[in-house]
Amino acid sequence: MVYGLVTDPYHEFFIAREGTSESYGLLADRVPVFISLQVADSVFFVGDSVRLLSFNSKGGAPILSSGDVLTFVAALRSLASLPVFNIKLFENVIGKMRAIVAAHLRNRVVVEGQLARHLHALRDYLLMAKGDFWQAFITESRSLLSLAPKINAEHDLNILFQQAAGKNSLDGEDLFNKCVLKLNKAAVTDPPFTGGWNIRLQYKLEWPVDSFLKREDLDKYNQIFRFMFHLKRIQLELQCAWAHLQRKQLNKKERAELMTSWILRKNMSLLLDNLSFYF
Repeated sequence: MVYGLVTDPYHEFFIAREGTSESYGLLADRVPVFISLQVADSVFFVGDSVRLLSFNSKGGAPILSSGDVLTFVAALRSLASLPVFNIKLFENVIGKMRAIVAAHLRNRVVVEGQLARHLHALRDYLLMAKGDFWQAFITESRSLLSLAPKINAEHDLNILFQQAAGKNSLDGEDLFNKCVLKLNKAAVTDPPFTGGWNIRLQYKLEWPVDSFLKREDLDKYNQIFRFMFHLKRIQLELQCAWAHLQRKQLNKKERAELMTSWILRKNMSLLLDNLSFYF
């Protein structure tokens, strides 16, 4: 637990690797009856946090100082030397270890890793909170997206993506530069209004933030992003249709014939505007 390592050749410990992945999980059915699930979860939290933030690809400094390690080891050895296992002392030691590791974890991920900035960037780009930027991009890419994707579609899309960023003074923003549009192969389950443009926004996560935000989390963000992206595309098309009709010189008969279409467009636009606002 102190070093973030699990050595369990007989599969008796209540923390084990999940399948063939690098992650570990808590196995509730292996927890001894005299240890509560809350304490077992604290044991897992301490070990998993140490493992995640000590064995990283960047070779960063261990999450625990040598003083912390010596203190933890001494406390655990003191417990082990007792003639009778003392559950209250055990829970007290584990609670103190969790508090210390949690403080280190917060400093490493929230402060040093600037987690709040990354979450704000996910809101701006994957949840499309930067409305002016996305409006500019969708407008710029309207002609391209009206056609079926070609072999160089992803490259063309990212050029427009960068142009829209330049117009909104985002091209020099460090977190924006972590964003790249990817074009996945269209699937039969894609809604027809996508036009074969199965777009996802790739956001590059780095250590230590990637120990908190996983690829599975970004996949969920991208499901929302795809929905919002095509929703805003349809909103733009409805606005353009209205603007086109307004520019046309129509007589009274033609206006009467188009009244049903105008009402339909108005209702569709109202629905999408409310869906976009309250989503």
